[in-house]
Amino acid sequence: MEFERSGQARTRTGARATYAAPSNVYRTKDDAWITLVGTSDHIFRRLCQAMGQPELGRDPRFIDNMQRVTHLDELDGLVAAWCARHDCDELRAMLAAHEVPFSKVYTIDDVLQDEHFRARGTFVRLPDPALGSVPAPAAVPRFTGHRAPVPRTGPDVGEHNAEVFGALGMTDGDLAALRAARVI
Repeated sequence: MEFERSGQARTRTGARATYAAPSNVYRTKDDAWITLVGTSDHIFRRLCQAMGQPELGRDPRFIDNMQRVTHLDELDGLVAAWCARHDCDELRAMLAAHEVPFSKVYTIDDVLQDEHFRARGTFVRLPDPALGSVPAPAAVPRFTGHRAPVPRTGPDVGEHNAEVFGALGMTDGDLAALRAARVI
């Protein structure tokens, strides 16, 4: 519909939304990343307060979403520069205090340590013949009071060759020849 009505096709924009602003992923002073959304006029003004720049909320370039999108590069630069001056915990406190929607972009360590993921049983340990035990995502969906059996990690390379090739009519001798030729 967008292309049909306007004649313009969207192009790649990375994590940044181009229809609402600001809405992007920003690097923090301590090299973490946060996703921040300040797209409604009220939320944007609260973001400006959090940034210590309330005048931006009255600036004609940023007065409403249409103007913010028109001046998206400039606005994104201002928000990115502000985020870069603060570590993730500082931003978390300021944004939460001003009721601005945001979230830290999790690293794998954040995911594995998250108390909610742990409480929900999001990860399981899978038995592995070579490695002992490895973490993996739990089956989805999961139902209260019912735990699906924990499978194991995948089979070893070639573990089922005899069954698969046997179903194709190959003999043990054929498989031995393929192994000798390092085909399998």
